Amino acid sequence: MSSQILTFEDLKQVSLEEIIQQVVVQRKTLTIRVSADEEITIQLKAREALNDPEAISRSEARLIPLPVLKGYVLEGWKDAIYG
Repeated sequence: MSSQILTFEDLKQVSLEEIIQQVVVQRKTLTIRVSADEEITIQLKAREALNDPEAISRSEARLIPLPVLKGYVLEGWKDAIYG
């Protein structure tokens, strides 16, 4: 799979549809340089890899479950905010 590095300036000329087409059709890994030390990577993954926890690398960010909090929301809260 080939890769390409772009900057925000490069993206101004390209639509989101074209970017996704490059990744899917041309099997490219697309890296967008946000700053000198930050990058965004867009990469095609096989569906099997998404369902296999061992196939997901440890370096990828994972969401943790939200905590269950004690308490309740008062009746009429929507009216107080949106009313």
